[in-house]
Order: sequence, then C-alpha cells, then structure tokens
Amino acid sequence: MPSTVIPEPEILIPPTPRAKGWRAPLAALASIVHAGEVVHPLVPTGKERPLSFLRRLVQSQLLLLLFFELNIISRIWLTEGYSALILVLGITLIGALYGMALAIGSAILGALAFDYFISAPTFIFTISQVKHFAPPVIFTLAALVSGWLSGRLRDQTQRTMRSNRQLESLFAVSRDLQRASGPEDVYRVMHATLLRQFPETGGRAMGVYRPDHGTMQPLGNSPALPMWLDLARQALAGGRELARGGGISACLLDTGGGCNGVILVSDDPEPLDPAYLLALGRMVALALERIDLADDLAEVLAKARADALRSSLLASVSHDLRTPLTVINTAASTLLSFGGTFDAETSRGLLTDIVEEAERLNHLTTNLLQMTRLQSQDIGLRMADLSVSEVVRRVVAHGGRLAPGRDIRFSLEGADMTVRVDTTLFDLALTNVLHNALRYSQPPSSVDIACRRDGDDCVITITDQGIGIPPAQIERVFDRFYRVQREDGGTRGSGLGLAIAKGFVEASGGAISAQSPVADGHGTRMTIRLPLTAIED
Repeated sequence: MPSTVIPEPEILIPPTPRAKGWRAPLAALASIVHAGEVVHPLVPTGKERPLSFLRRLVQSQLLLLLFFELNIISRIWLTEGYSALILVLGITLIGALYGMALAIGSAILGALAFDYFISAPTFIFTISQVKHFAPPVIFTLAALVSGWLSGRLRDQTQRTMRSNRQLESLFAVSRDLQRASGPEDVYRVMHATLLRQFPETGGRAMGVYRPDHGTMQPLGNSPALPMWLDLARQALAGGRELARGGGISACLLDTGGGCNGVILVSDDPEPLDPAYLLALGRMVALALERIDLADDLAEVLAKARADALRSSLLASVSHDLRTPLTVINTAASTLLSFGGTFDAETSRGLLTDIVEEAERLNHLTTNLLQMTRLQSQDIGLRMADLSVSEVVRRVVAHGGRLAPGRDIRFSLEGADMTVRVDTTLFDLALTNVLHNALRYSQPPSSVDIACRRDGDDCVITITDQGIGIPPAQIERVFDRFYRVQREDGGTRGSGLGLAIAKGFVEASGGAISAQSPVADGHGTRMTIRLPLTAIED
C-alpha cells in the first residue's frame, strides 16, 4: 500500500457548509464577513432536517400573520407610517428567532402585503414612486440586521457550549488519567473520552501508538492497519505537534523531554478542534511519562530491595555459617592434636559438639534451599496425606534431642487428623516454629504443642513462655531475614524459619498467625491452620 503523505499542519476551524446552486447567491448575500469568518448561513445547507425547517417556516409565518393583524388594527389609532413600525418589529423578531433566511422571506412577503392591504390605494400593487420602495427596503434591512445578530449570537453560543463541553471533557480526562496505572489504561481513557464527546456516532476511530525499536506499537485496541501505522511513523518522523492526512489527524505526545508516542483520530464526521486535540495529546503524554517514570522507579526500588536482601542474606548466612564451622574446626583440631591425652568423656564431648554444629549447618542449608523453592513460581509441592500427630511427635522428639532437659509437651484433642501437605516442608515448618520457641525461652519453662479440629481445619498451636514479641514487630516476624530484637540488643537465628513456615502454610491453603504476649506479659503462641483432607470429611 502506498504511503500517505501528511501535509503541513494547519489551524483548522470546522467549516460552515457552503450552499450550492441557486442557494449560492443568497448565501453570499447573507454571509456577513467578520474577520474572514462566515458567521451564519442564509439558507439550510442540507444538514437541517426538512421537517425541522418546515416547522420553523410555519411558525415564522404565523408570527408574521399575527403582527400583520396588529398592524391592521393599529390603523385605527396610528397613521400608515407608524403602523408600519409594528410590522418591522415582527420581521425583526422573526430574524432573531428563526434566522436570516426566514426573516428575508417574511420581509418580502410583509412588504407585498403592506403595499396591497394597508398602503393607499389599497388592494392594488402600487410601486410607481420612490416612497413605495421604502417598506420593502426597510423590512429587508430589518431582516438582515436581526438575522445577522441572531446568527452571530447563535454561533457564539454554539462555540461557548462546545468550549464548555471540551473543558469538562479535559477535566474528566485529567482525572481518569491520574488513575491510569499502565499504557492500556491510557488507551481506554481516550476511547471513553471520544465516546462521551460524540455519543451520537458511537465515538470515533482513534489509536495511541508508541515507538519501539523502530516500529510503532499500538496500545489497547488501537487500529493496527498499515495506513494507521504508516501515518503514526510519518507523524513521529515529521516532528510536528499537529498534522493531518488521509482523513486522520495526528498529535505528537511530546512533554518537552522527548516524544513518546502519537495519537491518531479519525476526522469523520468532522475534524476535532486542534486546540482540544493538542490538549488531549499533552495530557496523554504526561500520563505516559508518569507511568514510565513509575515503572522505572519500581524497577530501581526492586533492584534496591534485591540488593538489600542479598546483602542481608550474605550477612546472615556468613554469620550463621561461621559459628558452627568455628566450633567444628576447633573441636576437630583439638581432637587431632591432643586426642590421645583426653579421657573418653572429654573426647565424647568434643565429638558431640561436632555433631550438633553439623546438624545446625544442615538445618541452615535446608532452610535456605526450601526458601528458594518456596520463592520460585512453580513450587512443585510433593503432596501426601500425613497423620498430624505422627509428624508432631517426630518433631517433638527431634527438638528434645537438640534441647536436652527442656520440657516439650504435646496434647491432641479428640481423634487423630490427616492433612494433605508436602512432607518435607511440613516437618521443616513445625521444626522451625519449635526451634524459635526453644530459642526465645529459657529453661525450665516449657513449650506446649496442641492439636485440635476446628470445623474443616486442623489447628496446631505452639506456645512458649519466653520473652514474647514486641507489638511493633509482631507483623514482621514472618518476613524473610527479619529477627526480633532482644532486650540486650542482640538477635538470634537466621530470620528464615518463620518465613518458611508462612510460605509452606499459605502454599498448602492454610494460614499462620502470631499472638504475643500470652500471659503475664510474656510468651508467644504460633497458630497454624491447615485444611483437613477429604478422608477427614
């Protein structure tokens, strides 16, 4: 398809349709030129409906008849010259109400009627002297003046109403664009705006296009026709803010810092007002620039958060790895250097330290791997039906080995329950919550684990009698790498345990919450709620 050349932009005012044929001389006569603008057409130009014109014609002639009757009645008290003023008033009123065309027609008809019925000698057309030309000339001048003034007033009223509609539309567009969160929303706002402006035609064809690596990408449902894309490219290459070609108006989306797109609007049924289109284009340009800046800012913030998270991960992991590695290295070196001189109990103690720290390392690496798994888009849970009491008892036994001498009590209300969960994550989540309870409470306080059924859910609560969680931090304990500040200013753990528990529970369709304090200003209760399997139902 050959490309369409966009001509030089022009300041366009929607033209007044011009009369043709026999209407042309009358239109030329009635078109009073003011600063080069035709303010009012003399005759209907085809846009006015025939029935509407016929109704106005009948009304104007009835009004002329009324004033003619008044003219006849006034002859009882007034002379011929004064009574003619009543007819002049009537013709002036017709011009003001119905326009110049009907006023001139009424003036001619009124002049003939005045000459025939009122001017002496009556009942005969007499135009033999100069004075007989006065009525038709005066009547016609009254019609011209009143019609011209009426036309100017009507045109000014229409322009004012159009300007008000455009101003209201611009306010609505500005409000809607402020809520736009993406380029597609910008297109929808523009489409809705044109639909409001031209409801009688169902809006009009329009498109918003943005440059992308040498091509023009349409937004939303913008036409992707070759002609429209070609016009968008030419408008962008031309660099002119307003242009027109092929029955389409183009407006560059330029905010001063560069052009970021083009708006194309169909000129059917008539071109948009250039100032209105330009205002729309500038608001759309600002909205797109705001969206781009918001996306850039979100990307920068995401990168900053990723960097902060990476730094926190490295700091946390390096610290948590350094401690057990130091213990293992020290114990192993001691055994290698002086193992022969130690008694059996001392050697066993050093070996126990190595095993415990190795277990701690294993727990930390497991948390890191499972946290990475939970963060992936496809978690790939390996679901299985598990006995709640069996898993909890296994976790309690493991906790007892890690914290010998601590009182960990388990209670089950009613019959055992079955949940469909990932085996590894369920075990790890309960272990993490139990480790937190042991870590933040001191011997000889106990840790209580209770299981009960609540409707279609299994509820597991783990309650300690430790220092509790400050109210300002309770909402953040499930964040990755967040660790509760102790009273001495220190922290414990890697900050991954509760984050993993939360990720597992939510991935399994459940919920987890924290309550602190529990009693006497101390203690914390973690509540895990998981849906029961169909077997339980």
